[in-house]
Amino acid sequence: MFRSNLKQQDSTLLNLKDPFLKEIIQYWTKFNYKDDNLDFASTYIWYNSHIRIENRPFFYRSWLSAGIKEIRDLLDNDQNFLSYNAFIDKYSIKTNYLEYHKVISAVAHYKKVHSTAYHDPTPKDVVDTLLSHTKVSKKIYECQINKKASIPSRSQGKWLEERDMHCNLSIIVNWENTYCLSSLCTRESKLRAFQFKFLHRKIATNDFLYKIGIKQTDSCSFCEEQKETLVHLFWTCKYTQNFWKSMFEWISQNFKDLENVSPSLSLCFGLIDDVKDLLFHHLLLIARHYIYTCRLGNKLPTLQVYTQVLMNSIEIEKQIAFHNNDSNVFVQKWSRFKNNLSQNLLH
Repeated sequence: MFRSNLKQQDSTLLNLKDPFLKEIIQYWTKFNYKDDNLDFASTYIWYNSHIRIENRPFFYRSWLSAGIKEIRDLLDNDQNFLSYNAFIDKYSIKTNYLEYHKVISAVAHYKKVHSTAYHDPTPKDVVDTLLSHTKVSKKIYECQINKKASIPSRSQGKWLEERDMHCNLSIIVNWENTYCLSSLCTRESKLRAFQFKFLHRKIATNDFLYKIGIKQTDSCSFCEEQKETLVHLFWTCKYTQNFWKSMFEWISQNFKDLENVSPSLSLCFGLIDDVKDLLFHHLLLIARHYIYTCRLGNKLPTLQVYTQVLMNSIEIEKQIAFHNNDSNVFVQKWSRFKNNLSQNLLH
């Protein structure tokens, strides 16, 4: 069963009575099913949604007991189907010509529809592939994500348009690094979740909330003068600009190797090319999230409150590092902070 290539909807045809086994098979078929096989000869016959008799997958226990598993077991040395007599002589199975003909016809139809070839390399069995990994659950999760994941080209296009509109230079955006940045620079789940929503433009601003009738106005929560879009809220608003300016000045004064940094839309939004300085990007991520919480609380972002939020984040990182025995990594990362108060947090 676990080598079968069964569609999830076909799993209901099995008439399984055990609810636990039924649920396991449903999830397995969702993970294991392939729309195409790389190799015709190595295709598994039983419970294969591509190989059907009377429009349903099938399984003959006596054939499996005799060693018939893959299509190659039905082929001769010339890669043609065995004749009925040759098949009986080879496997000594108690069957009849009608049953044999149904199986051969179903396999022949599969070959015709999928136009597969004999000479392709034999794909590795899924079960063997999973068992070769020490973290099986993680591997299954990765496979499921790869099946479902798609490139968010629409949100990427909007970000690039707005970046070019507000930047003098068209900075190259490495989208793989951009999407991975939050998970690399912090372990705080709330910051990771926020940046995921932010990059996919799922942060609800007054512009959107006004359109769907939730807000009475589309004006900015801070300045109340311009329409509150993502770019305005997190960048062009005069209060946000003042915050970014004061924050970058503070960073230049309080962190080693960051004395000459200056704000830009790409940097402040995390639309980056490389991930060289994770500490710097962590500071910016905290700032983005802080701006968002200010908007929710109808408060203006200030440097004083930001530094308090930063200290809380450092304390959270410290506790996580202690729990995961990564204290040395934590100290190395935050040792660039010149502030005396931060040094107390490091020890």
